[in-house]
Amino acid sequence: MTHERSSPVIMTKLVAPRLGRGIIDRPRLFKLVSTAQSARLIVITAPAGFGKTSFAAAWLAQLHAAGDRTAWLTIDPEDDEPARFLHCVARALYGAVDGIDPSALGLDTQTSLVAPHAIVSAMINS
Repeated sequence: MTHERSSPVIMTKLVAPRLGRGIIDRPRLFKLVSTAQSARLIVITAPAGFGKTSFAAAWLAQLHAAGDRTAWLTIDPEDDEPARFLHCVARALYGAVDGIDPSALGLDTQTSLVAPHAIVSAMINS
């Protein structure tokens, strides 16, 4: 099984959308996520058009303003290949977290047969 080499990450995928005027204030959701901040994963689900991206961007801005390290990654359909997805995650984390090994960023472009666990290992072992 061969994998296509990943193209470079489009940098706009790593930048949260701007918060515009007219964003609905969601104090109940902010309270809910603040009580769950010790969780390893928080999943935001709702039908299209219910404000998931707006809420996530507002939450990210709130965390950033409080001094927390934050990262953003917009996922597209072409990110469904594990090595490409993990490369995108590594790029997002590289800008937000000290100590991510830069070699994790280039693993999927060095060969067409990189095991996804090699990228995860490079990030975790940094």
